[in-house]
Amino acid sequence: MKTYDDLTSDGGSNIMDQVVYQRGKLRQRLDKIKHKVSLMSGKGGVGKSSLTANIAACLVSQGYTVGILDADLNGPSICKLLGVSNDQKLKITQEGVYPGTGALGIKIMSMDMLLPSADSPVMWTEDKDASAVWVSTMESTALTELLRDTVWGELDFLLIDMPPGSDRIDNIRDLMPELEGVVEITIPSSVSQHIVSKSITKNTAMGVPIIGLVENMATYVCPHCNQEGTL
Repeated sequence: MKTYDDLTSDGGSNIMDQVVYQRGKLRQRLDKIKHKVSLMSGKGGVGKSSLTANIAACLVSQGYTVGILDADLNGPSICKLLGVSNDQKLKITQEGVYPGTGALGIKIMSMDMLLPSADSPVMWTEDKDASAVWVSTMESTALTELLRDTVWGELDFLLIDMPPGSDRIDNIRDLMPELEGVVEITIPSSVSQHIVSKSITKNTAMGVPIIGLVENMATYVCPHCNQEGTL
C-alpha cells in the first residue's frame, strides 16, 4: 500500500487545474452580483427564512433585482414561502442551471427544487453508518455547486438564507470573500440571545461585518383592538 510520501504526482488528473477552473467559473457568476448578504441565526425557529423572503420582497418593491440562495440544505423553506412549487422545472443548459422564479420575480435556488417530490427529505447517503465528517463534506460540496452552477445573471442583491448555527458561514466566506456582511436574527429570549451573541463574536473575529441585528417576534398586533403587545 502506498502512502502520501510515495506519491509523486496526481496521476494525470490535473487536480489543480480543475480547482482553478471551477474557482474561475464561480468568480464569473459572482462578479455579476453587486451585493451579497447572509442572513443567519445561532439557532432555529427565529423566523430567519420568513425575514429573508420579506427583505427580498421589499428590495424588489424598490426596483432592485434580487436572488435568494437557500443554503439551509436539510430544511429548505424559501420555495414554500415565495410560492415556488416542486413542479417548477429548472432550465438546464451548457451554461448552467437557471434559478426558479418566485413571487415578484425573485430568483431562487434551493435543494427543494432538486428533490423528486415536495415531501422528499434530503438524503445524503444510504449508508446509515456514514460518518458525520463525510456527510458534512457532501453538504459543503453541494453548497459550492449551488452557487457555482446557478446562472444568476446580473443581480443587485443575492441573499443567502443560512441554516441554523454558525458553521456554514465558513464555507460562504471561503466561496465569496467579498461578502458584504451578515444580518443576525434573534428572538426576545435569553437562550436565543445567548446563542446569537456567539455567532456575532465569531463573525467579528473572522472580519465579517455585522450589518444588521433583528429581534424578531418581539410584539404582536391584537386582531380586536389593533394595539401592539409584547410577546
